[in-house]
Amino acid sequence: MPFSIVAQEIREQRKVQKLNYDQFHQKKIETSSTALVLKSLIGLGPFVDVQINGELIQVPIDPDGIDYTYFISYEEVIENVEVFDDRIDEVYLINSGAIGNQSMEWDQYAEQDLNCDFTFNAILQSSWRSGLQAPNYSRSFTDVTHLIIHHSAGSNTNANYTQVVRDIYLYHTEVNGWSDIGYNFLISQDGTIFTGRDPANGDQDNVRGAHFCGANTNTMGICLLGNYEIAQPTDLVLRSLETILTFKTDKEEIDPLASSQHINGFLPNIAGHRDGCATLCPGENIYRRFADIRLGVADRLDDCVEGDYSLDFIASNINPELKEAVQFDNLSYGYDSYRWYFEDAAVDTTFWQVGGFSEFIVPGNKDVSIVGITENRQDTLVKKEYILVNQQGIYPTLITGINEVIYLPQDEQVSDVALIGMNGEVTAFPNPVASQIMLPPSIPNGIYTLRASINGVATIVRILVMK
Repeated sequence: MPFSIVAQEIREQRKVQKLNYDQFHQKKIETSSTALVLKSLIGLGPFVDVQINGELIQVPIDPDGIDYTYFISYEEVIENVEVFDDRIDEVYLINSGAIGNQSMEWDQYAEQDLNCDFTFNAILQSSWRSGLQAPNYSRSFTDVTHLIIHHSAGSNTNANYTQVVRDIYLYHTEVNGWSDIGYNFLISQDGTIFTGRDPANGDQDNVRGAHFCGANTNTMGICLLGNYEIAQPTDLVLRSLETILTFKTDKEEIDPLASSQHINGFLPNIAGHRDGCATLCPGENIYRRFADIRLGVADRLDDCVEGDYSLDFIASNINPELKEAVQFDNLSYGYDSYRWYFEDAAVDTTFWQVGGFSEFIVPGNKDVSIVGITENRQDTLVKKEYILVNQQGIYPTLITGINEVIYLPQDEQVSDVALIGMNGEVTAFPNPVASQIMLPPSIPNGIYTLRASINGVATIVRILVMK
């Protein structure tokens, strides 16, 4: 029989409420909550299915949690909860209180890099922790040699990032029983940096946390809000992460490309939680970018030594739909002019000083490049497969050139493709390669019917050939 909690009265209570199996099953709880924690004596897989406010939700396992703990910070007030797995041993309802979201501006960083100043702004504990009890304990500090990257593995949809940080704080202190939040810094999906564990009168980046499976000495922990086994990190997340890493490696003279000895083994100086512990954290979609992240940090440090030049840019959307306008912002400095190159875009090359918009006309992974130009030097930055252009349908339906490619829906099961002419002649493509087919050069002009099976559903599209 499922557990059930119903909020009969919505009251703002800043506390954590613990229920064991019998309490959770029998009592109606008069409270409202912002987050949910489930504990089990055994592993129940990467997610536990629950129903929150009538909606089926998968609550992910916390990679930094104690034993088998599942945590989610919800984007709406939790008024009722049902848990369908009777192997759940304990349930915690967290209410961190209503608070508006807080965010940062990014304008200062390019100019700071120019002056080799890698300090950064952050939302301080005194701001995001407003109304919650401050921690009171004797802090420990450590000499940092390794920078450990995590993800919270919670919600990818809760955009009140300040509330998420508050929920994690109460979860770590009142559920896990830790003296404070476990990380030194946290980064939200919009790139906002939050200070984590409160150093009192010490250094934020040297206070010893609770994040690396009991081996926290000589580490600094950075947590990315969200689940990066599922979601892709935004450019702003990566920019903030690189900013913190550059600041710390510069301050401690840590080589971002090297590895060194740690109590958990010989680890990269910039490492993921999984490098020293049995976990998927920080998620595959961020972990596979580590080589580029380390190189980005090294480049920023090298630019400070070699000269006042830097090439970088970000896109407003790295997963656009076909022909969707994507904004590119130039974060470079030190050059007189810039030339951009876009793979398979409506305009494949252009000169922008500060940025502009581009549209990609072919689906798939696309390279974007920028060339910085001065009278005496020319440098190039290429971001390989930087943009993933999505396509839902079949494109194009108007063929005007020879050897034209017709693109089929990506990430779908497509088979039995055939092009049928007005005379009934059939050109078959039973097993399309890479979600595309190449029309024969000899095909005459006219109206054709393209027939395909997409995920087992028969699909018919009219194609006009005018070569």
